[in-house]
Amino acid sequence: MNNRSNRNRGFSLLEMMIALTVGALLILISYNVLTSQKKAGEAQNQLVSAQQNASVSLEALTRDLRLAGMNIDDFNKQPVFVDAAPYQVIFNADVSSGPFGVPSMSVSQTAPLSSGVFYSPGDYPGENIGTRERYNNGAETIRYTFDRDANGLVNSSDRYTETQNPADYALMREENGTRIDMIAYGLRGRENYPDGQLPEPLFKYYGDFNNDGVIRLYGDANNDGALSQAEIAALTRVPQNLLSKIIEVSVGIEAESPNMEASYVGPHSTTGSERRYRSIVMTSKIRPRNVGTGSVNLHACGDPPASPTGLSGVDTPRDAGESITLTFTKSVDETAGEKDIENYTVYRRKEGQVEWTCINSATPSGAATYTIHDDSHTPGGGPVIDTPYYYMATSWDCRPQESNPSNMVGPLRALPNGPQPPVIESAFDTP
Repeated sequence: MNNRSNRNRGFSLLEMMIALTVGALLILISYNVLTSQKKAGEAQNQLVSAQQNASVSLEALTRDLRLAGMNIDDFNKQPVFVDAAPYQVIFNADVSSGPFGVPSMSVSQTAPLSSGVFYSPGDYPGENIGTRERYNNGAETIRYTFDRDANGLVNSSDRYTETQNPADYALMREENGTRIDMIAYGLRGRENYPDGQLPEPLFKYYGDFNNDGVIRLYGDANNDGALSQAEIAALTRVPQNLLSKIIEVSVGIEAESPNMEASYVGPHSTTGSERRYRSIVMTSKIRPRNVGTGSVNLHACGDPPASPTGLSGVDTPRDAGESITLTFTKSVDETAGEKDIENYTVYRRKEGQVEWTCINSATPSGAATYTIHDDSHTPGGGPVIDTPYYYMATSWDCRPQESNPSNMVGPLRALPNGPQPPVIESAFDTP
């Protein structure tokens, strides 16, 4: 009887309390694990979002900046860089070449500079837009900026306010003064961190700013190769007269998570002002095209080369009016001074026209004089019979820089003046 009673009795109060306690502990542990996993997942999502924004921004900037100076109108002095500031860069490049490419910027279009004024082709000294509407060669004007309100100035009014992060800025891309796309948001602008530290600028510029053949970082007053907090605070846009000295552009993208993470305390935090946004930094130093090849060549190139001299031209004798023969004396920089002439170029225009066309070039060979023909093999074809033309020549160095034009000759006309001389295919002693 007692044995049957012991087998049928239930849990004691102590056993139930132990079971409930163990169950509660298991539930609490499971909850903490799930919560931790959820927080880790949210943190990972925030970091992925920042990483994507940084990667997309860097890819776009790298692609376009590498082409800076490509197919610009050198003859009419179209600049490579138009504006170079900590959070904005404007440059000319033929990034949309092809049958449906975008033409160069017209004089009726404007792009806001970081100084707050507006640029259009021909505004800079030396630019030769003349009476034309736009430059030749189809190099459009590209602008990357944090300037959302399109006034040229990058300040707190340009913040990207569609996220929680008060330090968010958006990278905008424009062509010829027209806004094309927002590349990415969630990028840190010039706002201080909570601890008062200033972020690195989006763009840093390297070049031979002192004309001594040494590549330096613009704004690096003590020449230590980096920007201190004081130097960042004093950083300005590269002055217009130094834009042509830029050799490399360093892009530093700091992307931050769009949403605050309550349990995260990041760098640059202070008591009561925690920086609760995940961040990632991506950098790349980009050497654009057509702006030089390094300090050694820069030192060799130096100033723009001396012009060729003594250009003369005649209707090529004994032809059917197909060509003009041009002769000029080499630049003195080919064998003296800088010794850096890489090629000579000859330009032609019709009488009554303004535009000059590049028709032919010659590689230096050490000769005292050079002869170049304007014939049917030159770009655009040879001269039209009995049409007056004018010619001039220039020299180019390794930067590349173009000399001032030589003297101009003309009008010259290609006229039929006899048959071509016979071509001797074989010869032998007369028997």
